[in-house]
Amino acid sequence: SHYSTTGIVVYYLVRLEPFASLFLQHQGGHFDYPERMFRSVGEAWSSSTSSTQNVSELVPELFYNPEFARNRNRLPLGITQAGTVIGDVELPPWAHGSPEIFVKLHREALESEYVSEHLNNWIDLIFGFKQLGKAAVEECNVFYYLTYEGAVDLNSLDARERAGLLDQIKYYGQTPLQLFTKLHGGRDTIHGAASSKSNGFRTHSFNLDLPETICSVGIAADLILVISSSRSLELFRLTSNTDTRGDPVYALEGDGNRISGDPLRRANRGRKIGAAHLAPFTPDWALSGCFSASSDGKWVVSGGHWDNSIRVQATADPGKPKQVIKRHRSVVSCLVLSSDNLFLVTGCRDSSVLLFKTHRYSDYDRLSVIEQPRFYLRGHAYPIVCVAVNTEVGIVVSVSDRGICIVHSVRDGRVLRILEKQTLVSQVLITARAELVLMSLKEQLIRVVTLNDVEIASAHTSAKPTALCVTSDGHFIIDGNENGEVSIRSSWNLSTLFQYPRSSSAVTALTISRD
Repeated sequence: SHYSTTGIVVYYLVRLEPFASLFLQHQGGHFDYPERMFRSVGEAWSSSTSSTQNVSELVPELFYNPEFARNRNRLPLGITQAGTVIGDVELPPWAHGSPEIFVKLHREALESEYVSEHLNNWIDLIFGFKQLGKAAVEECNVFYYLTYEGAVDLNSLDARERAGLLDQIKYYGQTPLQLFTKLHGGRDTIHGAASSKSNGFRTHSFNLDLPETICSVGIAADLILVISSSRSLELFRLTSNTDTRGDPVYALEGDGNRISGDPLRRANRGRKIGAAHLAPFTPDWALSGCFSASSDGKWVVSGGHWDNSIRVQATADPGKPKQVIKRHRSVVSCLVLSSDNLFLVTGCRDSSVLLFKTHRYSDYDRLSVIEQPRFYLRGHAYPIVCVAVNTEVGIVVSVSDRGICIVHSVRDGRVLRILEKQTLVSQVLITARAELVLMSLKEQLIRVVTLNDVEIASAHTSAKPTALCVTSDGHFIIDGNENGEVSIRSSWNLSTLFQYPRSSSAVTALTISRD
C-alpha cells in the first residue's frame, strides 16, 4: 500500500456505497479476509505506525463523515478467527462509542495549532526535499523503485509488462511529484496575535425607534437591513472606530433610509416591500421567512403576497418590484437566497417547493431570478413552513407543518433523505459541516442532527425561541427567545457559552456577518 490508493480508499470506506461495490470489484467479487478488513481505528493506527509495509494515509471522510464507522447496510464483512463478527468500526475510548464525537475531535486535532506548526514536516516528506536522495534515506522515506516518476519508461515495455505496471500504480500507489527541493517554511500561527485579541463579548445597543416590531434583519458589509412587521424596509449604515483604549466603538449613521441624505431614499422611507398586500393568516413568527436579502444588501426577495407571487426589489426602492414571478398555485410561505446568491428556494402553502437559479447582470448590478424553476422539489403533502439551502454542501432542506423534513440535492433535485420524526419545526438552518439545526417554537427546543437523522445535541430553551442563526463555520449557534435573551451555544452539545444582557422585549430577529 502506498499513500491514498484505490485499495486504501475502499479499505477505509467499505461500509459506504459506492465504495462497498468498488471493494468487491477490487477483490474479485468478495470481501477480504476478516482479519484484514478495517474493523478498528486502534489496530489501523498500530499497523501504520509499526509496519514498514503500511504507509497508508487517512482519507478525508474520517475527518468529516461519521457514517464511515457504521455498517448501516449490514454488509457481511465476515467473522474473525476469534469469533468476532465485523460490523461497526471499533473507535478509540475517547470517542465514547460515538462516530460523531470521533469525527469532531479528529477534525479539531487536524485543525489544531500543533498540526499547523508541524505541517511543513509532512510537506517535506511527501512533496519536498526529503522525498528523494540522502534526506529520504535518513527519514526512512524510501519506497519501491517503481513508485517513483521516471523510474521506468512505459513506452519501452511490451503490452503485458506495461499493463501490469499500470495496474500496480493504479491499485498500490505512486509517489507524488517532487514539488520542492528546499526545506519548506513553517506556517504562520496565531500565537503572536492572540494577546492582541480581546477576550469575552461586548454589547453595543442602538434604539432605532421604529413603530412596528422587527421581523427580519440582515447585514451586508456595513449595511444593516431592517424589515418590520408591516413590511417597511429601513436601511442603516454601521460605522466603527476605536476609543482611547483601543476598544471598538460602533455607531449607526443617519436614520433609516436617510442614511445618505439622498432625497429618493427619504421619499422611499417606510415603503412596503413588494407593494402587494400580504396574504391573510400569516402569523408574525412566519413573517421573517418571507424575506431574503442578497449578500451585498442591494436586493430583497419577498413572498407571502396575496397573489401567490415572488417579488424581487432593490433596497433603494423597495416599493417598486423589478420582477414579479408567479409559479406557485398558493401563497409562498417561506423563501431563502443562498449565501452566494446563486439559488432561490421557495416553499408554498400547497406543499410545493421550487428551486430557482438566479442571474446577476454585471453591467446593471441587478439580481434577476430565472422564472423557469430549475427543479420542482417533490415529496411533501402538507404546507411548507421553512426552507434552507447551502450550495457548498449541495443540499436544499424543506420542512412541512407536520414536522416532515426532506433533503434534496441542489445538483439534480433528487430526494436524498426524508426525516419524518421531527418536532414541529419553525426554522431550519444548514451548517457548513452538513448538519441541520432545527428550532421548535412550540416545544421550546433546538436540535442538531446529521443528514441521516442522528441527533448530535438537543436543548430546551428557557422561553419560546423566536430567532436563530449559525456562524459561517458551523461552530456556534445563536438563538433569541421571547424573554429577550440571546445565547451563543456550541453547535456540538448546545451548551451555552455566553448570554448577552437581557433586553426589555422579545428577540424577533437575528443575523450574523460572515466574518
